[in-house]
Amino acid sequence: MEKTIDAIYEEMLSVFSEASGYLPSVSCDLAARLYAAAAQIQGLYLQAQWLLDQSFPQTARGDYLERHAQLRGLSRSIATCATGTLRFGLSVSIGSDLTVKSGTVCMTDTGIRFATTDNAVLRAGQLYVDAPAAALEPGKAGNVAANTVTIMAAMPVGIKACTNPEAFSGGDDAESDESLRQRLLDSYLRLPNGANAAYYEQTALSRNGVAAAVAVGRPRGVGSVDLYIATDKGPPDEGLLAEVGEYLQ
Repeated sequence: MEKTIDAIYEEMLSVFSEASGYLPSVSCDLAARLYAAAAQIQGLYLQAQWLLDQSFPQTARGDYLERHAQLRGLSRSIATCATGTLRFGLSVSIGSDLTVKSGTVCMTDTGIRFATTDNAVLRAGQLYVDAPAAALEPGKAGNVAANTVTIMAAMPVGIKACTNPEAFSGGDDAESDESLRQRLLDSYLRLPNGANAAYYEQTALSRNGVAAAVAVGRPRGVGSVDLYIATDKGPPDEGLLAEVGEYLQ
């Protein structure tokens, strides 16, 4: 049980009284000094408990939990920005091209901001042009529904309106301590030996973007293995599949 300042102070008074033969008055200078020392000693107790907590994966937090995870080849999943498409349009077509520059900011009515990631040109005679865009802040908040990004922070010359014809997706929050802790503790329950299913699964999970992995042994006979992986958004893209495959090879 954690000792309070008052409990430590009372212990110090008791020891001092036994050694000196008298009990100092609560209003004297010595009592004040003993109480100040008790506060410092309690701080040491708290620091020792904090250090003990960081020494074990079951109770470590933040950077210290990540260091435990690194010993098992694991890392915290980072926050990602949602991506999608912004559409810029006119009510009536005109006879000249209009350029929407990269970095043009639009937002929802709740203030979630997105910016174009490349230039787009609305050609003469056309009513709209689509531009790739990404949320300015990482996290799941950027996964907004279609037709909700309708406010332009600074209206491009000639452009009258903006929207997102499809939902933004792919935004994710940084992995929480509890999620990382659970993955870390699971790694101790199924120890990889370089050839078993746990090895393939934990190796895949060590790659950024992989949220789940399952290894199936001997699908084509002895010496073969199939590895199925998934991301937070669902099936992985070809780039991630190639990266995991190359790393395993």
